[in-house]
Amino acid sequence: MEICYHRRSKITQVFFVDIAIIFGLILLNGVFAMSEIAIVSSKRLRLQQAADNGDQGAKKALELSEEPTRFLSTIQVGITLIGIMAGAFGEAAIVQHLEAFILDLGLKVEYAKPVAWTSMVVIITYFSLIFGELVPKRLALMNPELIARIVSRPMDLLSKMVRPLVWLLSHSTELILKLLRARRQEEVSLIEEEIHSLIKQGAETGVLDLSEKNMVKNVLRLDDKRVGNVMTLREDLFYIDLNDGDQANLAKINSGPYFWVPVCRGGLNQIVGMLSVKDLLSSRSASPQAPLESLVQSPLYVPLSTTLLELLEQFKQARDPVVLVRDHHGQVAGLVTMSDVMMAIVGDFPVADDDYEPDFVQRQDGSWLVSGQIDIATFKDHFAVRKLPEESSGLYHTLGGLLLTVLDRVPKEADAVLIQNLRLEVVDMDGARVDKVLVCEAIAQEESRTSTVIQSRETDR
Repeated sequence: MEICYHRRSKITQVFFVDIAIIFGLILLNGVFAMSEIAIVSSKRLRLQQAADNGDQGAKKALELSEEPTRFLSTIQVGITLIGIMAGAFGEAAIVQHLEAFILDLGLKVEYAKPVAWTSMVVIITYFSLIFGELVPKRLALMNPELIARIVSRPMDLLSKMVRPLVWLLSHSTELILKLLRARRQEEVSLIEEEIHSLIKQGAETGVLDLSEKNMVKNVLRLDDKRVGNVMTLREDLFYIDLNDGDQANLAKINSGPYFWVPVCRGGLNQIVGMLSVKDLLSSRSASPQAPLESLVQSPLYVPLSTTLLELLEQFKQARDPVVLVRDHHGQVAGLVTMSDVMMAIVGDFPVADDDYEPDFVQRQDGSWLVSGQIDIATFKDHFAVRKLPEESSGLYHTLGGLLLTVLDRVPKEADAVLIQNLRLEVVDMDGARVDKVLVCEAIAQEESRTSTVIQSRETDR
């Protein structure tokens, strides 16, 4: 009787040792799963910053992320070997103990082994999923950079130990992919849509203020906006004509609020240059009789197709923060300053001009009165429009240009078109230029009628 008790105690001790070994294998599997998620999901910029500060773990993590085939093959080898060992060990050790335990409960011999097998599979699967997969991966997602720095060096050492096996697996995979004629897609860096998504998430989580979000989005659009979207139009230019005489021009300059003034002779088609009001004041205090023409500086010209990003480069190289814009015929189309570019980034500055009107004005019925000179990117963002007709052709960059392209002629008042679920109606023209557009949700009947017109015009083209 004493011998039987001693034997049962020994079996129980061995059983718990076997359980501990299998649980250890499950935890080791969790380390591999956690390492994979941590290094794959880590932000490269954060790891680079830590590596620059001397963190060797971050440096190793960057090396592993740059060689995904080697790293992922190492992880897969480790997980596969652990799975094989856990299965084999469970069959050799746990099933025997479970079968003996089930027999002691009085179950028939023919049922004891199947029940023991099923119980082993269920128990090991449960603990493998919880402690070997789900919990480690959630931990890795919570702080991927920290965990990546911790596990990178052991994983790098392990990858060197199993390098021959990893080489075999990698080349076998490449061979099979070639046989399947599967081509590797070119890796694309962070695209603009992803950046906008990150900006939106940052604003929603409070990392970015609303003003910061808008400024970042506007900076990303500098390469999409043309100088024509922000310039002062030719008909609105404040300028002086040398033919009017210095006294008349000085009086005109004193009445204007500008630091730079275009100078012409006989009209804007004969531009002489640009006059700095600051230089004028300095010169007049030293020599009051100096003619204005002696202070005129050579103007800097840019074509109408210049983007704001290209314009910024021009300003960095030029001395003066103002340029004249030429149209396709070589005539002056307008003037743009550094302040105009800054307004495109941070928004409109407060002005003392009583005639100033915002680009978007919401009316009581919910419709919007929109400036025809608003750039397309701002229009799309404000009304959440994804795609516009012939947008990729580059034929237009403003709302007025969109209407001209869709109508295939110079718009006139009361012209209306449908863009997705929006109805755009021209309510004011300034000569041949669209000044104001009424934007509202389309009515069903109008939607059917107008969309047919637009589609037929696009088909004709």
